Amino acid sequence: LSSGDAAFLVSRVGEDLALLRLELDKAMNWLGDPGKLSRAAFEEACSLLSEAEVWDMVDAIVTKNRDRALATTHRLLEEGSEPHQLVGLVAWRMRKLIELQSVMRRGGDPWKAKLGMRGPSMRAAQEAIRKNPLNTPLVLEKLAAANEKMNSSRAGDRRVFEGLILSLVTAAV
Repeated sequence: LSSGDAAFLVSRVGEDLALLRLELDKAMNWLGDPGKLSRAAFEEACSLLSEAEVWDMVDAIVTKNRDRALATTHRLLEEGSEPHQLVGLVAWRMRKLIELQSVMRRGGDPWKAKLGMRGPSMRAAQEAIRKNPLNTPLVLEKLAAANEKMNSSRAGDRRVFEGLILSLVTAAV
């Protein structure tokens, strides 16, 4: 593993040693026979490589940062992420934020809610929701409409996904 390829992995997964080990194990299992781990191997084998970017995109949606949301969207699409898959990831993360918002409204402890967010991500999500509460029915409506369009539109999945991100930034929170 070259230092450049290792730096790529860390930049995409983060510095959590458990996650790094998980992604290294996945890449080694994917590689199979002895060989060289590389950026290409990580891109092929590691599902978490775009996880941080999807969280960044959702954070940009909640904080109404259109430029950051679109930049992340385009980066993910240019790296080969499929729009259908990205809609699913965004929906899952928005669901987690809706759950977090619900816990916060009930006065519960978000840290005990097992929402799949840790440390800085959890703190940032709580702050974003305090500043910009989610309009849950509208978020779910936008996600459902995008899913329907992707399954029936001739506009193209990419264009529909970009439209979803813009509509979530401008109207959903």
